[in-house]
Amino acid sequence: MSIPRADPQQAYYRLSSQQERLYVLQQFEAIGTAYNVTWAAQVQGPFDPVRCEAAFAAVSQRHESLRTCFEMIGDTVVQHVRPRARGFFEYEDVPGGDHRSLIGPFVRPFELRTGPLFRVKVVRTGREEYLLLLDMHHMITDGVSQDIVLKEFTALYEGAVLEPLRMQYKDYASWQSGQSGTVREQGQYWLELFQGELPVLDLTPDYPRPVVQSFEGDKLHARLDAERTGEVKRLAEATDTTLFIVLLAAYDVLLHKYTGQGDIIVGSPFAGRRHAELEPVVGMFVNTVALRNFPQRDKTVRSFLAEVKESCLKAYEHQEFSFEQLIEQLQLPRDFSRNPLFDTMFVLQNMEGYTPDIKNVQMTAYPVNNGIAKFDLTLEAAEKKTAAFNLAWSTARNCSAETRWSGSFTII
Repeated sequence: MSIPRADPQQAYYRLSSQQERLYVLQQFEAIGTAYNVTWAAQVQGPFDPVRCEAAFAAVSQRHESLRTCFEMIGDTVVQHVRPRARGFFEYEDVPGGDHRSLIGPFVRPFELRTGPLFRVKVVRTGREEYLLLLDMHHMITDGVSQDIVLKEFTALYEGAVLEPLRMQYKDYASWQSGQSGTVREQGQYWLELFQGELPVLDLTPDYPRPVVQSFEGDKLHARLDAERTGEVKRLAEATDTTLFIVLLAAYDVLLHKYTGQGDIIVGSPFAGRRHAELEPVVGMFVNTVALRNFPQRDKTVRSFLAEVKESCLKAYEHQEFSFEQLIEQLQLPRDFSRNPLFDTMFVLQNMEGYTPDIKNVQMTAYPVNNGIAKFDLTLEAAEKKTAAFNLAWSTARNCSAETRWSGSFTII
């Protein structure tokens, strides 16, 4: 079934359920830049900042999300599409500038009410050396969307003409609000899964947990060799599962060993683009899914993998019921020192981030560490083109309301 277009004459449109959740989170004073999505690249060659600005302006004209802002009308949050994105581009000449010190000031909070909710900066650091920076608020983007923006920027910088888009994000948000029947049926599964007393992950912190959750953090990196990567893949094949299932099961077992608990809830983002016509659209489609599994000492590896596989398949079948609706209907008591329902995440990236490929210009993605920890513990994995693949491990140490450390390692 095709997603219908929303009335283009409306001044305001509803938010998607994903946006509603992020808007609520954004109201916390400590949130800062926790939901900024930042990308950076080192650039060498005859790069033209004027063409760069024009290309990103053209991308923003194609995608209404990049021209969207959010405001309250009465007690309802709505989104408004502006005719043009203004003030999103910066240029600076800093010969010999240190990349890390240049990125820090660039990443700053967005103003949801006025926008724009994306910004671009080009810093010239040498004769033909630049730093290209892109920052977007999660309300208007996700990982797939970031790649779309960068790919279209590349094409437009090179002078290509792109096909018009049939759909915009506001169409999806309006359509989503009308899917109450399907969503209600899927919701029954989740409400039954999380009925009764729910486990709270009992990780022992180094310091008392702050009364109000802090989002400060850090990242550490490690490497998994190709041989062990092959072993993981062979285990997935032998048990008729997937990398996602094997790694999630291993993570559940690890959490069980840390805490002694046999009932573990882990959050995981699902892409949310189940309709092919949503694939070229920039916006926030990701839905967080809560995966509840029961690692116990008397279970074999194969039996536990079979359980995790079953829970993941059911989660996939019922993924259109949003996490926001689940939290609302569960009516959980609010604890401002924790995230609702779970304190740990597992993420499997099934794609390598796109890096622009421009003629006579060499771009190399530059890792951005924004010092953010949204959860106590996060494990992230990403398969690479090489023989190995990435795992990202995040642990959080509660220090105080001002300082919260999160370690993350990436196995490449």
